Amino acid sequence: MWQIGVLILILLIFLSAPYVIGPARVYCNQRFRIPAEIVHIEPCEQALPDPIRMHFAECYESLAKLGFDLVGVFGLPKLVPNVQSISAFYMNRRTNVVSNTSFVMSAAAVVRYVEFVTRYKDGTVVQTNNCAEIGAFPTPAHVHTLQFWDIQEVATLHDLHRFHEARHQKSPPINRLDDEFGGNLERYIAVAAMDEVCARQLETGYLVDCSGGYRPTLKGAVIMTWQLLWPFKAIRKSRRQRNAEQLLGEFRALHPL
Repeated sequence: MWQIGVLILILLIFLSAPYVIGPARVYCNQRFRIPAEIVHIEPCEQALPDPIRMHFAECYESLAKLGFDLVGVFGLPKLVPNVQSISAFYMNRRTNVVSNTSFVMSAAAVVRYVEFVTRYKDGTVVQTNNCAEIGAFPTPAHVHTLQFWDIQEVATLHDLHRFHEARHQKSPPINRLDDEFGGNLERYIAVAAMDEVCARQLETGYLVDCSGGYRPTLKGAVIMTWQLLWPFKAIRKSRRQRNAEQLLGEFRALHPL
């Protein structure tokens, strides 16, 4: 009988290891380097891997038809250890909707997605994307995010974003890129997309200040790691999918094929 007990103990240790080792590694090693190093990229002059170039070209054509202007392409090589990203940033100055097409590359996976974001004068933010991964940080009450990871058509995703906007708009949309940052994309990304997001996590207890940026607290390391593991990841994705399916159902009822 004792052999069975030993086997069960070994199995429990094996199964629980990611829940212990994972947070410890994140707590010791994870750093968000702020101010972030932002590398400006000229797609026509710099060699990019074919999958990235093709994705950006397809999205550019679709977004141009929707009235979006390409503002710039940039990379974030050192924001988080062992993760690199490259994004093309667009602006529709008629509707004040911004968009980005992104590739995020790590040792574990390559994630690509398209996102639309609208910011409003009262602080409300509406985000719609087709990213298959859910962010590590808690979503503030004023930020409304929906993810349609099964929808790859940029025009359809844009239509859903505009429908999503109508649910939450209580003040005029704003153009922070031009009005606040004078069209400087690097400053906009560094402040609005990086520093403000990380600084907000000081209040949640996920991050603390450190030399060169921010690092996770013990609480943050545990939560950020566990939410990527079973069953928490499945629960989070199920909730996010339900929210997306509800809006998609309402959209299709008003816009039948």
